[in-house]
Order: sequence, then C-alpha cells, then structure tokens
Amino acid sequence: MLNKNEITTSGLEHYIEFASGIYLNLVANLSFYDLYKSLLKWSDNCIIEIKKNLLVLNDDKRYDYLEFVKIEIEHNFNFKKSDKALYPYLEKYNLKIEDFPFSNNITINQMLSEKYSEGNYRKNVGNTSDLTIVKNMHLNFFEYAIYIETHKILDIINKNRSGASIFKSNNSKLIFEELLHYLNIKDHTTRRNPAKLNAIWQTHASRKKIFKASTLKKEYLEYLNSIFGSSFTTKSLSTGSSYETIIDDWIKEQNF
Repeated sequence: MLNKNEITTSGLEHYIEFASGIYLNLVANLSFYDLYKSLLKWSDNCIIEIKKNLLVLNDDKRYDYLEFVKIEIEHNFNFKKSDKALYPYLEKYNLKIEDFPFSNNITINQMLSEKYSEGNYRKNVGNTSDLTIVKNMHLNFFEYAIYIETHKILDIINKNRSGASIFKSNNSKLIFEELLHYLNIKDHTTRRNPAKLNAIWQTHASRKKIFKASTLKKEYLEYLNSIFGSSFTTKSLSTGSSYETIIDDWIKEQNF
C-alpha cells in the first residue's frame, strides 16, 4: 500500500487549489490571459511532480500512486459541460478550437486581455452594457482551459496507470519497449504490426519476462490502445505465430 510520506504532492495540491479556486481569482480582477499563464505553470509543475514520483517509487507502489492522483483529480473537477464551453464563440468569431486560446484573434485578444471589472472595462474597452458578455467569456474560457490542462494530466495518469497494472516491473516495461523497437513497431497501422503485437502476447518467453501472471489479454489490448490510439479488441489482432520464434530468440539473446 502507498504511504503518502513516500511521495511529493505539493504540485498536485497547488494545481487543484488554483484551478478549483479560479473563479475567486476573477474577483481579484485578473484577465483571462494572465490566469491562463498561471494555470499552465501549475499544470506543468504537477506533471513534473508526477513523473518524478514515478521514478522514485517501487514497482508495486506506482499503480497505487497513479490511482491516488486520479481520484484526487476526479473528485475536484466536474467536466460535464466544460468541453462545450466555447462552442457559442466558435461560429460567432469564426474560431477554430485547435487555435485555442486565440491570442492571434484581435477581437478575442482585446476582450480577454482586459480585466473584466466594471470600472476597468469602462475605462479601457467601452460600453458597460457588454460587460456581462465579456465576463461570461472569461468564465467560459477558464472552464475550457481547465478542462484541457486537467485532461492533459489525466492522459499521463491513464497511460502510466495502464502500464503499471500489466507489467511485472518498470524494467519489464523497458523490455517491452525495446522489443517494440526491435520489431520495428512504431504504431499499429502497418499491416504486419497487429500480428507482431499479438505474437508478443502469445510467445511464452515474452509473457514470462514482461507481463504479470494476472494480466489479462483485455488489459494488454487496453494498454496498446492507450499508447497507439488504436481500437484493438480480443478478436481484432491477427495471428502472430510466424513471429513467435523471432521474439523467443531475441529474448534469449538479451539474457534478461
């Protein structure tokens, strides 16, 4: 079981504190772009902390740590509507979501570079009747920024969490990655790659050296799908029998 004294959590705590209290920061009259820069800083710090913790934890503690971070993130953030927060603005201002945060758009940049307090808006932008519109823009853009950054953290958690649960150890994961390189598997799209990936699972030597005895093929496929962006199922991998001897010989030559 994970002992919390074994890990550093300040980066995670600071990110959650900042992102959860971001609406309070709005009251302090900070512009969207000011807060966005701070959000990126706390997000980066959190990711750096996660990677450092994974390096120092024992193999049997990594999964518990990743599960701990995942629960903390999901407990503090609700994303039911956050991914749709910018939809009303895309058509109105002719924006593409992949260009977020749209700092090159003159209109958006002007509206979101200004603090949205009534006195400041009247002084620097103009008609106070537009204040509510601008305030809502700030809130919606913050919601989407938090959505993007938090899912960036969750993607790292889920990718490592899947691997932590199927490999015997961190060294076993490295063997798996070296085997992918040896078999020239860079993605899942090359015609022979599904057969090679299946052969890794089917070959006795690789199963013994790489995967936990309790690992199911379903879990192996979930891991492949997480690293390759594929959609393998238990029935979709073609037979890899022609590669089993190649893999078996490679494992023996490495003398792991």
